[in-house]
Amino acid sequence: MSAIEERIGRIERATAALTAAAAAPAPAPPPAEDANARKVGALIDLDKAMRHGAPYAPALAAARAVVGDSDALKALDPFAYTGIPGVDALCKELLGLLPQLAPKPQSQPAPSGIVERLQQSFAKLVRVQRTDALAGGAAGIIARATAAAQR
Repeated sequence: MSAIEERIGRIERATAALTAAAAAPAPAPPPAEDANARKVGALIDLDKAMRHGAPYAPALAAARAVVGDSDALKALDPFAYTGIPGVDALCKELLGLLPQLAPKPQSQPAPSGIVERLQQSFAKLVRVQRTDALAGGAAGIIARATAAAQR
């Protein structure tokens, strides 16, 4: 009987020790610092801020702190405080620049007859350009770019 009582006593002590260990909170291990994970996290935050079109100066500063002052991040400086312009703003700017690229009309010799003068006058009033894939040359490229920017 004494052997059984001794064994029960050991089991009770072990149970009490396990109960006390389970009740005490286990200290959490310190998180492992991974430089690559911090870089990726900072760059993802920067990417999200840039995609929203809002100013991203704080996210850029955080990315610089983790990544370092790289040349790739220097290209983002001009828009850091204003945000990257949206599609509408870029299309308006493109529409303002495209007329400067249009080819200048070639001067034609002075018309000798009344029909030729009428044709030349009408050519100044109405200009027909193709905007589909069949339009060629610089004028075709500009016409397609204008049509796309207007849409």
